[in-house]
Amino acid sequence: MVQISEAVDAGDIMDHTQYKAQGNEYFKSGNFEEAIVCYTKALDISAKQGSADTSFKGVVHSNKSACYLKTGKPQLALQEATKSLEYNANDIKALFRKCQALEQLEKYGDAYKDALQLIKLDPKNKAIIPIMQRLSVINQEKHQKVNSTESKVTSMFELVFAEDSQSDSATREQALTNLLVLSREDAGAEKICAADGISKLNSILSLPANQESPLRLTAIRILACLTKHNRVRAIEVINAIGLNRLVAQFRFADRELCNAVSGLFQSLVNGITNLQQFKDDKAKHEIQKERSGAPSRSRFQPLKLDDEQSAFVDEIFGSLVKAINSNKVSANGRDNILELIIRNVTSSDGLNWTRKFLETDGAARLMEVAGMVPERAAIQVNTNTRMHCSVLMSKIWDDTMTDQQRDKIRTLTDEYFVEQFSDKSFDSKLDAVVALSSLLQGPTELGNSILGRAGVMDMLLALAESKDVTHQLIAVEALVHATSKKDKCVSIVNTAIPILKQMYKESPNDHIKARALVGMCKISSSSGTDAADKTISDESQLALSRSCRRFLANSSKDLDLRKWAVEGLAYLTLDAEIKEELVTDLDSIKALIEIAKVGDQTVIYPAASVFVNLMNAYDKPEIMPEMKQLAEYAKQKVPEEHPKDKEEYLKKRIELLVSYDVGSATVSLASLVTDSPKCKELLSRIFLAIATEEKYRGKLVQQGGGKVIIPLALENTDVGKQLASQALAKLSITINPEVAFPGQRIIEVIRPLLKLLHPERTALQNFEALLALTNITSVSESARRKILTEKGVPEIESYMIDDHEMLKRAATECICNLVLNEEVAESHFKENDKVKLLTLYCGDEDPAVQIAACGALAILSSDYADKLAVKIMKVASWKDLLLQVLVSENVGVRHRATHLLANLMESNCELSQGVVSSQLFEVLLALSKVEGEEHSAVRKCSQSALEAAAKHKLVKHVG
Repeated sequence: MVQISEAVDAGDIMDHTQYKAQGNEYFKSGNFEEAIVCYTKALDISAKQGSADTSFKGVVHSNKSACYLKTGKPQLALQEATKSLEYNANDIKALFRKCQALEQLEKYGDAYKDALQLIKLDPKNKAIIPIMQRLSVINQEKHQKVNSTESKVTSMFELVFAEDSQSDSATREQALTNLLVLSREDAGAEKICAADGISKLNSILSLPANQESPLRLTAIRILACLTKHNRVRAIEVINAIGLNRLVAQFRFADRELCNAVSGLFQSLVNGITNLQQFKDDKAKHEIQKERSGAPSRSRFQPLKLDDEQSAFVDEIFGSLVKAINSNKVSANGRDNILELIIRNVTSSDGLNWTRKFLETDGAARLMEVAGMVPERAAIQVNTNTRMHCSVLMSKIWDDTMTDQQRDKIRTLTDEYFVEQFSDKSFDSKLDAVVALSSLLQGPTELGNSILGRAGVMDMLLALAESKDVTHQLIAVEALVHATSKKDKCVSIVNTAIPILKQMYKESPNDHIKARALVGMCKISSSSGTDAADKTISDESQLALSRSCRRFLANSSKDLDLRKWAVEGLAYLTLDAEIKEELVTDLDSIKALIEIAKVGDQTVIYPAASVFVNLMNAYDKPEIMPEMKQLAEYAKQKVPEEHPKDKEEYLKKRIELLVSYDVGSATVSLASLVTDSPKCKELLSRIFLAIATEEKYRGKLVQQGGGKVIIPLALENTDVGKQLASQALAKLSITINPEVAFPGQRIIEVIRPLLKLLHPERTALQNFEALLALTNITSVSESARRKILTEKGVPEIESYMIDDHEMLKRAATECICNLVLNEEVAESHFKENDKVKLLTLYCGDEDPAVQIAACGALAILSSDYADKLAVKIMKVASWKDLLLQVLVSENVGVRHRATHLLANLMESNCELSQGVVSSQLFEVLLALSKVEGEEHSAVRKCSQSALEAAAKHKLVKHVG
């Protein structure tokens, strides 16, 4: 077959009819994306040639519609089918595909009308009958539901806004909660809007700040539901309420309320731009691209917005940027605003707010907030705010594509620091140092460039030697962050060490002591896990560790102080001696678990780092013996593993941590993480380390692990996605998937597992992914459909011919479950060797492969017996292969084999003749008389097979 790349290059050689034929071939082979390319090319060439062949155009558009239906894109399928019908209004296939697309889009009324038209045009069309019946039931139920919903909406609003005293606060709250439930369904959302619901909800938002806070929270959640996937309603909300009033809801201190307002803004963005669909389509594209090894020409197109969409998105962005440093926003509100921008700022996220950030005063506003600490801030901030500023600055810095953009960021930050440092007010200089600390925690390259400016380091040292405690705190924190990378800031480290030591020993303030302690911990841990490269003695490191643990375990100390102790341990626990001492210190471990559960985002990274280090869940370089010898010969240092980092110690540490409830603590941390890839990867490492031992998996699921790992597998670093996906696979293998991932989660776990299937992954990762998919497909038809939609079936099938026996077995077992799906089953009867492979595997040496292959054929024989018989008889040795499963010692294999033969012989006389004339018939006779309850199913199927032979008059008597 000519490849599409060749076809495109040969534009003058192939005409539009040849492209259509090429597309048909791709369609038959299941390569729907390439078929779409060919059909599009056929239409383009036809248009250029001025062809008046409307029949040709109608057929090609109809074919494109079929492709889009196969690839799970009903909206595009509807567009193509509609175009096809413009050329031929009575085209049966196009009308049928339009009906299917409308049904998938849940436009049941329109789909029903098309189904009626199909019945009129083609009364004998059996395919439309079940769709017609299904749509009839749905439409009746929907009509009843709409009528019921309308009355409910009216009565609920009457209760909420009753002017008399008949509705007390509890009744009003419950009525609004009922409206929230109704708003989650499209019919309910439409009725709420039709009842002037947006205006009524606006009146709740207009209430004074001290009134009706429960109603305000629910009203905001209803607005989020109304706008989530609907552009018209999202624009209506903005126009009716106004962004200023919506942003004003961030003034409330209540965290739950601020979270709800943040959710509303994200719903507005998603509703107006269809951003979530863009992200879903992009994720599918990346999976397909990775599997197929597609060249760069297949790059996913960026999100395209029309003028109206762009105007509203710009307006939303502008309102959020202005609120960054507003004195009318609460600390929790400010954190939510920063998180919103973080989620949408990069070009990969679709909206590309990075460019807009550089074009506005966003950077100046952000730096102003980054320079504030709660104790001396002019606006409301908390301990998480500066962390959000650091993450956002990192996002923007990493998202810049050109030197010109990076120069722009440098200019903007330079302007801020020049202004602050040159200001006569000493407070401005302090703000600048705090902002510098934030930069050093975010884009360190940018922070180091500021740190290297003349006079900045001298200012830090002067502040550190000040008698003012606040000045010392600010200085020591900046010094700690400045010593992150010893190899890149040797002079800073050498200058900082004596100051940090002096502060730790002489300062009477515990907060200064703790920060200085962390600085020394960072410097002392620069050798990492290498036991041969210690920059400071084991005794000194242990002493630092014990000091951190004293702060950590002392419950009388405040949370901020104990968090710094955790950060110190995050560096020190790279040392195996310290790991062993810490994990046996029950008070310290309990304190660490307790702090991980307090709900403070700033503790995520250090706490997760400690757990990762204790579990050795970091990447460990494998050193080949030959390379070690060569390094020793060259007198180079060779990284050495500490004896206490070996397997026996590691297993004991993990066992202790699990008993101390580390799983629950990690779940708590995962529920807090927003958009920090490094934190997400650390959490993924912990979950995989726990799930690696089968005996810990049940407890991890009970603690909520299944719920929080799925997001980590979808949005993370590339490594983090793999680790989280493997953890999901391990949970799915040994625990009932319906228990591990109840409800919709069993569908959400499919994509990460399919992503784990890749030739570049380890054999273990591929094997566990296949086993997990096998378990999931055994319990859920919706999961089987999801694998189809994600184009995972060809990937699974490819492992059936893998050289690795375990991968071949797992893939065959998975396909055995997938053939329960009608579309997968029908794919076996196209022009391919799928049935042949399953037939050949009936003679495989691995009993597990035999039972899976025979089981798949038995399932197919239930509905496609005649087609299956024809395919099987094309395999030269089919009789010998089926004989092997028929005489298997495994009763389960024999049952599948007799079931298969009974169905095949019932439907196909030719195959029955082959069976009767071979040894298969003698074995069936023997099996039909075998005694014992355990053989009853085999006996019954064998008798059915013999009766089929008698029906074809191939034998005279069955008995």
